[in-house]
Amino acid sequence: MASRPRSKGKFVLRVYLLSIGVILLAASAFWAIARVRTIRHQKRLAGHIVSWVETDDGEVPPSTYYSMVISFADDLGVQRQFTSRVGYPRPTRPVGAACLVSYDSERPEQTSEISFAAQWGWTLSLGLLGLLSVVSSLLME
Repeated sequence: MASRPRSKGKFVLRVYLLSIGVILLAASAFWAIARVRTIRHQKRLAGHIVSWVETDDGEVPPSTYYSMVISFADDLGVQRQFTSRVGYPRPTRPVGAACLVSYDSERPEQTSEISFAAQWGWTLSLGLLGLLSVVSSLLME
């Protein structure tokens, strides 16, 4: 009698992990498709690092990270500036260093630096977590 509730619990956990994994993989696929569409409409422009912004996450103890403030000229020659969404543990490149920017004049809020982390970080993270969850559910005894 005691083994029956345990096997039901394993079944529930297996279904839960499998469900979470499928949801995360679907989210990753959706994010990848959206990212490819966005990249196709954006232009690659030359920019440079203006400064680094220090931010803490508000946790106790605080965890500090640094984001680049990047300046670039759009298609019309208007100088624009944005803060990168990617945080680093310390400034990695000097102020004034050149970098590439992905920019769409119809969606300026989606401007980002061209780097693997900025372009594909969330997609890859969601996909790996989904895959880990699915594999874990299938390997449970």
